Amino acid sequence: MDPLSATGTLIALLQISSAVISFCYEYRQGTKSAAREVVQISDELNSLKDVLEALLKLVESSASSESSARLSTFELLVKADGPLLTCQSELERLKKQLEPEKGWRAVRRTLVWPLKEAEMKRALDALERLKSMMQLALSADQA
Repeated sequence: MDPLSATGTLIALLQISSAVISFCYEYRQGTKSAAREVVQISDELNSLKDVLEALLKLVESSASSESSARLSTFELLVKADGPLLTCQSELERLKKQLEPEKGWRAVRRTLVWPLKEAEMKRALDALERLKSMMQLALSADQA
Protein backbone atom coordinates (compact mmCIF):
# COMPACT_ATOMS: atom_id res chain seq x y z
CA MET A 1 0.00 0.00 0.00
CA ASP A 2 1.35 3.39 -0.88
CA PRO A 3 1.98 5.89 1.93
CA LEU A 4 -0.88 8.14 0.83
CA SER A 5 -3.56 5.46 1.10
CA ALA A 6 -2.05 4.19 4.37
CA THR A 7 -2.22 7.71 5.73
CA GLY A 8 -5.84 7.99 4.60
CA THR A 9 -6.74 4.73 6.29
CA LEU A 10 -5.12 5.82 9.55
CA ILE A 11 -6.84 9.21 9.43
CA ALA A 12 -10.20 7.51 8.83
CA LEU A 13 -9.58 5.24 11.83
CA LEU A 14 -8.68 8.23 13.99
CA GLN A 15 -11.87 10.02 12.96
CA ILE A 16 -14.08 7.02 13.67
CA SER A 17 -12.42 6.40 17.04
CA SER A 18 -12.89 10.07 17.96
CA ALA A 19 -16.58 9.86 17.07
CA VAL A 20 -17.05 6.73 19.19
CA ILE A 21 -15.19 8.35 22.10
CA SER A 22 -17.49 11.36 21.77
CA PHE A 23 -20.58 9.10 21.89
CA CYS A 24 -19.18 7.42 25.00
CA TYR A 25 -18.74 10.76 26.73
CA GLU A 26 -22.33 11.68 25.85
CA TYR A 27 -23.57 8.44 27.42
CA ARG A 28 -21.36 8.99 30.42
CA GLN A 29 -23.05 12.32 31.05
CA GLY A 30 -26.54 10.90 30.52
CA THR A 31 -26.41 7.63 32.45
CA LYS A 32 -25.11 6.67 35.82
CA SER A 33 -25.65 2.92 35.54
CA ALA A 34 -23.20 2.34 32.69
CA ALA A 35 -20.39 4.56 33.95
CA ARG A 36 -17.91 1.69 34.44
CA GLU A 37 -18.52 0.26 30.98
CA VAL A 38 -18.32 3.67 29.34
CA VAL A 39 -15.01 4.37 31.08
CA GLN A 40 -13.61 1.00 29.97
CA ILE A 41 -14.53 1.54 26.33
CA SER A 42 -13.33 5.16 26.42
CA ASP A 43 -9.99 4.17 27.95
CA GLU A 44 -9.44 1.42 25.38
CA LEU A 45 -10.38 3.73 22.52
CA ASN A 46 -8.08 6.49 23.78
CA SER A 47 -5.25 3.98 24.02
CA LEU A 48 -5.98 2.71 20.50
CA LYS A 49 -6.08 6.30 19.26
CA ASP A 50 -2.58 6.88 20.71
CA VAL A 51 -1.25 3.85 18.81
CA LEU A 52 -2.94 4.98 15.59
CA GLU A 53 -1.41 8.45 15.95
CA ALA A 54 2.04 6.92 16.47
CA LEU A 55 1.56 4.77 13.35
CA LEU A 56 0.47 7.83 11.39
CA LYS A 57 3.59 9.72 12.45
CA LEU A 58 5.76 6.76 11.44
CA VAL A 59 4.13 6.48 8.02
CA GLU A 60 4.35 10.22 7.43
CA SER A 61 8.02 10.38 8.46
CA SER A 62 8.79 7.36 6.31
CA ALA A 63 7.03 8.94 3.32
CA SER A 64 8.79 12.27 3.75
CA SER A 65 12.26 10.81 4.21
CA GLU A 66 14.33 10.09 1.15
CA SER A 67 15.53 6.79 2.49
CA SER A 68 14.47 3.60 0.84
CA ALA A 69 13.49 2.07 4.19
CA ARG A 70 10.21 0.28 3.88
CA LEU A 71 7.74 -0.35 6.62
CA SER A 72 7.45 -4.06 5.98
CA THR A 73 5.58 -4.87 9.18
CA PHE A 74 3.19 -1.98 8.66
CA GLU A 75 2.38 -3.34 5.22
CA LEU A 76 1.07 -6.48 6.92
CA LEU A 77 -1.32 -4.30 8.94
CA VAL A 78 -2.86 -2.68 5.86
CA LYS A 79 -3.44 -5.77 3.74
CA ALA A 80 -7.02 -6.64 2.79
CA ASP A 81 -7.75 -8.85 5.82
CA GLY A 82 -5.27 -7.11 8.11
CA PRO A 83 -5.72 -5.56 11.53
CA LEU A 84 -6.30 -2.00 10.29
CA LEU A 85 -9.34 -2.90 8.20
CA THR A 86 -10.58 -5.24 10.94
CA CYS A 87 -10.18 -2.38 13.40
CA GLN A 88 -12.09 -0.09 11.06
CA SER A 89 -15.03 -2.49 10.83
CA GLU A 90 -15.03 -2.98 14.63
CA LEU A 91 -15.03 0.78 15.21
CA GLU A 92 -17.79 1.31 12.66
CA ARG A 93 -19.86 -1.38 14.38
CA LEU A 94 -19.37 0.34 17.74
CA LYS A 95 -20.17 3.72 16.21
CA LYS A 96 -23.41 2.38 14.75
CA GLN A 97 -24.44 0.88 18.10
CA LEU A 98 -23.60 4.00 20.10
CA GLU A 99 -24.71 6.67 17.65
CA PRO A 100 -27.43 8.81 19.20
CA GLU A 101 -30.92 8.31 17.80
CA LYS A 102 -33.42 10.98 16.89
CA GLY A 103 -36.97 11.39 18.17
CA TRP A 104 -38.60 9.34 20.93
CA ARG A 105 -35.93 6.65 20.71
CA ALA A 106 -33.35 9.25 21.71
CA VAL A 107 -34.88 9.55 25.18
CA ARG A 108 -34.65 5.81 25.76
CA ARG A 109 -31.10 5.60 24.37
CA THR A 110 -29.87 8.35 26.70
CA LEU A 111 -31.16 6.39 29.67
CA VAL A 112 -29.95 2.93 28.66
CA TRP A 113 -26.39 1.94 27.72
CA PRO A 114 -26.84 0.14 24.38
CA LEU A 115 -24.10 -2.47 24.79
CA LYS A 116 -24.84 -5.64 26.70
CA GLU A 117 -22.14 -7.20 28.87
CA ALA A 118 -21.21 -9.86 26.29
CA GLU A 119 -20.99 -7.25 23.52
CA MET A 120 -18.83 -5.06 25.76
CA LYS A 121 -16.43 -7.89 26.52
CA ARG A 122 -16.19 -8.86 22.86
CA ALA A 123 -15.57 -5.26 21.79
CA LEU A 124 -12.95 -4.68 24.48
CA ASP A 125 -11.17 -7.95 23.67
CA ALA A 126 -11.16 -7.22 19.94
CA LEU A 127 -9.87 -3.67 20.40
CA GLU A 128 -7.16 -4.82 22.81
CA ARG A 129 -6.01 -7.57 20.43
CA LEU A 130 -5.92 -5.21 17.44
CA LYS A 131 -4.12 -2.53 19.42
CA SER A 132 -1.50 -5.06 20.54
CA MET A 133 -0.86 -6.14 16.94
CA MET A 134 -0.44 -2.52 15.90
CA GLN A 135 1.92 -1.82 18.79
CA LEU A 136 4.07 -4.80 17.80
CA ALA A 137 4.20 -3.63 14.19
CA LEU A 138 5.05 -0.12 15.33
CA SER A 139 7.88 -1.41 17.51
CA ALA A 140 9.25 -3.63 14.76
CA ASP A 141 9.22 -0.86 12.13
CA GLN A 142 10.76 1.69 14.47
CA ALA A 143 13.66 -0.64 15.29
